[in-house]
Amino acid sequence: MPTDREPASLAWMEAAACADYPDRPEWWFPSQSAVVDAQRGARVCERCPARRACLNYAITEQITEGIWGGLSPSGRRKLGRPIAA
Repeated sequence: MPTDREPASLAWMEAAACADYPDRPEWWFPSQSAVVDAQRGARVCERCPARRACLNYAITEQITEGIWGGLSPSGRRKLGRPIAA
């Protein structure tokens, strides 16, 4: 388990489906009015083998922007805690 000074392991990023879309950052970090972009990003997350690790990372690190593990910031706040492995 990471300490306050030690970030969570990022090895899952190598297997993340979003890595195949480097030219589409707006899908995961959409502007306020870009609901369609957020939906596209979330659809990519649905098939991602790293989805759980990504979501847990965002929750653990308290990331407040973007789509992580298929969830928006409000979706992560509702979940409230990392999901079991």
